[in-house]
Amino acid sequence: MERKIRLSARDLSAVFGDMIDYAIESVDNYYQVVDYLTKLFNEVYYEITYEMGDFKVVLCDFPALKIDVNKINAEHINKVVEFEANIIYASHVSVFVKKSVFQCPRCGKIVNVYLRDFFAKNSDKLVCNECNVKLQHIKDEEYTNFQELIVQGLPNEKGYIREQRVLYEDSDGVFSGYVKVTGIVRTVPRSSKSKVYDLVVQAVDVEEIDNIAPRLTKKDIEDIKKIAKRKDVIDLLSDRLIPEIRGHSLVKKAVFLQQIRGVKKPGKRDKINILLITDPGIGKTVILRKIAEIPGNLYGSVTTATGVGLTAAVVRERTEIGEDAWVIKPGLLVKAHKGTACIDELTVNKELQSYVLEAME
Repeated sequence: MERKIRLSARDLSAVFGDMIDYAIESVDNYYQVVDYLTKLFNEVYYEITYEMGDFKVVLCDFPALKIDVNKINAEHINKVVEFEANIIYASHVSVFVKKSVFQCPRCGKIVNVYLRDFFAKNSDKLVCNECNVKLQHIKDEEYTNFQELIVQGLPNEKGYIREQRVLYEDSDGVFSGYVKVTGIVRTVPRSSKSKVYDLVVQAVDVEEIDNIAPRLTKKDIEDIKKIAKRKDVIDLLSDRLIPEIRGHSLVKKAVFLQQIRGVKKPGKRDKINILLITDPGIGKTVILRKIAEIPGNLYGSVTTATGVGLTAAVVRERTEIGEDAWVIKPGLLVKAHKGTACIDELTVNKELQSYVLEAME
């Protein structure tokens, strides 16, 4: 089994800037660069250890390719993209043919077809270039771990959230959380005769993100330091966080401090849980929905949710590659494990309260 080596294009660009620029021009260029780096890495490994290496290089962390998952469209077809999203659906890890061997029945020419060619429509590798006859499948030589994911980005300015299907090669098993996906946008026909295609992402890397934080500029840091010197900094920022609610500063400050969290220490909890019980009219739902807009946070209501909707469900579905499989569908509490699960109307359904008891503790 190949061992995956993740290389940051951001770090390599300082020395191999031309190569990184070449890699992002097309999907063929990307594979040429990755194959070259894989060969180079294994050769260096052998020179150092005198052992044959079995490493596979994956290029990721492309600042120039980062896009909003909601904006993937026709212009990105067969191009490398990178985006951040939350996993809402995950199949179990299965095995897919990575390398198949075909042969021309007329001239005997041998042709290898790889997983990357699975998405190529009318691929000339399935027809002999010399004889123009269909190649015959001889055998499958290599296999790889394979997983199907459905991810969801953050709402856009109109509140629209897109579900994007991701097919992940060489997966070690990723089932929930906020992730950064590096992959190639591919087209899959809705049926054998359909002229309408769905866009899927052939992922070359899916990296779990522990901390969801924006990149700060030098000016941002200067402004933060300036505001931090104010004695009323907590009052100021809590009002800015929830400007829709007038007054009720104690509630707003509590919610603000919850989002800041505590300092991580061994054996100590850094997260703050809040059970908000107030008179009607305080604006609890407004506060929850406002907090849910922060990346990593999610909103849900016990009045409309089911038990598995809050935790997780395992269901059988037909996947994009045409197979029935058991898939894991994370619920609200699982998807928000890096952020805050904003649960509204907690007292309405006593039966569903049992699903959130552990989280409340």
